[in-house]
Amino acid sequence: MFNKALCIVIITALTVLLATCGGEDSQEQAETGLPDKLPFSFIRNNPGNALDPQEVTAFTKKLVGMMAKVEYHKWLNRISYGVHSSTGKKDWAVWWTSAHAEKSRDTVTFVNNYYEDTSRADGGHNLMTRTSKILGSALAGYMLTGNEDMARLAEQYCKGVTASMEGMVYDENDTIRHLMARNIIPFNHSYTVDGRKKAVDYSNWYYEGAGWNCQRFNYPNNPHWGSVWVTNMRSKDDVSRVMRIAATIRYAVERVEDAKLKAACAEAYEHLQLFAQDIVDNDYWIRTKGKNGEPFIPGKSGNEELDNGAGDLASYRLYDGMFPNSQCNATRALAYLGYGEGLDNDCGDIDGSENAYEQVAINTHYFNIWLIRSHHLARIYQGLTNGDADDALLGLRGLVRRYTTSLETPVNKLPVGEDEYMRDLASSLMQAVSVGYPLTEEEARLVMKYYLRTVDEWNTWPHWDLWDDSVADGTYEFRAPGSKVVDAETGEQLRWVRPEDFGAFLDACWSPFKNSDGVQILNCDIVRDPASWDPAWAD
Repeated sequence: MFNKALCIVIITALTVLLATCGGEDSQEQAETGLPDKLPFSFIRNNPGNALDPQEVTAFTKKLVGMMAKVEYHKWLNRISYGVHSSTGKKDWAVWWTSAHAEKSRDTVTFVNNYYEDTSRADGGHNLMTRTSKILGSALAGYMLTGNEDMARLAEQYCKGVTASMEGMVYDENDTIRHLMARNIIPFNHSYTVDGRKKAVDYSNWYYEGAGWNCQRFNYPNNPHWGSVWVTNMRSKDDVSRVMRIAATIRYAVERVEDAKLKAACAEAYEHLQLFAQDIVDNDYWIRTKGKNGEPFIPGKSGNEELDNGAGDLASYRLYDGMFPNSQCNATRALAYLGYGEGLDNDCGDIDGSENAYEQVAINTHYFNIWLIRSHHLARIYQGLTNGDADDALLGLRGLVRRYTTSLETPVNKLPVGEDEYMRDLASSLMQAVSVGYPLTEEEARLVMKYYLRTVDEWNTWPHWDLWDDSVADGTYEFRAPGSKVVDAETGEQLRWVRPEDFGAFLDACWSPFKNSDGVQILNCDIVRDPASWDPAWAD
């Protein structure tokens, strides 16, 4: 019998050798264009058995069948909003949170939620988290399939990324156009989309407010949209997703032929590069703007009330004294995006298992696990896109240990309930496929479990088309659900994939970095042919 430890050493050594050879190839690719393949071999030790091809095909048909059944990208176009082109202003759209829909006869109005406490700046705090994921899968899907609905959605969302920065331009004399807001709240208007009457009502957020994590105020003379309300202090929550998806945007800029989509994504990518450069140049602090358009660093503004806690959300360096290099995946990804190289951010194969900062962050607020995993994915994706094969390999090694540790964590040690934790892990694993991560059989089956449950649950949701005559007048949640309460006494919930994460299988099939040495979970020949998708496959 082979010695297991010796096998691991041999495989690791071979992987390093292959990666070194691949590094030269990837440098050549970087000089002539973006890479078209994973520049090294990366094989897992004991990945398990391959899935039966019939099982993979059945799983794939379930996913694309659901997209066809609910007209997934048409649906996203219908429920997303920002500013419509019919207004004569620069158009854009994003995926809104803290909002609901109100149906009256043949018109659906999307309303930003009312908050009784107007001293705070509540609502819409993590729009780019969700928007980035949907944008990435729409772009990947379009580059894979040529589907027009995906192209138009991606165009609007690329414009939404740009609007998140251009909306925080104070007036025509403000030359800083690349600092990202939490959200931009423009004017109310009505229009028609896909033959449906639609209105947007932002009125509930037209007020000044402040808290430890943001301020809201009015810019009366924004050059693009006139009077806008700005919620400032873009936190690093969303930046983790934006950096990952920026790599996909870069491919779209270079490779798509759709002129409107190419232009929208080129503008977004330029802004994101400037945004990343600004963070790097300010020692990895995220700047924002104040009420009169003045730039400042949250946590360093000199206003004790506003600075209380703000440094944590705006800085990648705040805890370096206690936890050196603790957010290196993030700082290296930012350096790649801004300057095309990792600069002095030496992360090695960091995986978080011995990172006290990560453990404290997750135990303090479970949502931080998404940030940490996404920063790690962003580092690998940006490294691959920028031709740094050696660092991408180190990042993948760390990612293997990160996910392995997550899978092996005892239930009584999890920061949240097991079902929520495993659903989120499954969603992250599907995203990881697009950066060259090779799934094991155990991981693949975990992903399948939660995606199949999603299809089953979404089959019962009756509000995919709020304009349909079968939907009565009233107030509705317009986003497809990702959970439901199954025990009223304990509050226990059954979880499935959130709608913004569902399309990650499109990224996985399109990606030039998908790894053929992992357990294959998708039949990408089916995915790349939307004309063949049968709604009945979802049943």
